[in-house]
Amino acid sequence: MIHRRSTDDKPNISTQQFVRQVLQDGHDTDPDFQSNAWLSALQLNGSATPLGAITHHHERVDHVIGVIKSCNPNGFGDATVTLKDPTGTVGASIHHKVFTESVFAKDITVGSVLLLQKVAVFSPRKSNCYLNITLSNVVKVFSKDSAPPPGSFTNITED
Repeated sequence: MIHRRSTDDKPNISTQQFVRQVLQDGHDTDPDFQSNAWLSALQLNGSATPLGAITHHHERVDHVIGVIKSCNPNGFGDATVTLKDPTGTVGASIHHKVFTESVFAKDITVGSVLLLQKVAVFSPRKSNCYLNITLSNVVKVFSKDSAPPPGSFTNITED
């Protein structure tokens, strides 16, 4: 929708072309996709299933990279999160063992990036899909306060 409301003099392109371009170049209007955490995750594993492509037809998704957009703990020690990438968002449930039996708990906050593997897809209805994240799915959590990825350039000022 942001793309369609753009007032630039650029010619409109199809949604499919826009999504391809966003996947290749990143989306310059969302600071989450310019963050050190996002860039580090892409550098470590640039090939992941786009969140917008996850459907009820998937039983498992091999690789997922997503920024935590919201995070709400429940009364059982689990948390419900919303993950986003340039193609869309998806809801997810994080099992309590991720918080109690791993080093990842302190970094799982809004703005952090999750690198996941072999995540089960739960689809109570054909229109909704959720990810079921367990300890074995979490490869790495990139803190929202991560340092720049190795090999990136930062602004250097000389006095």
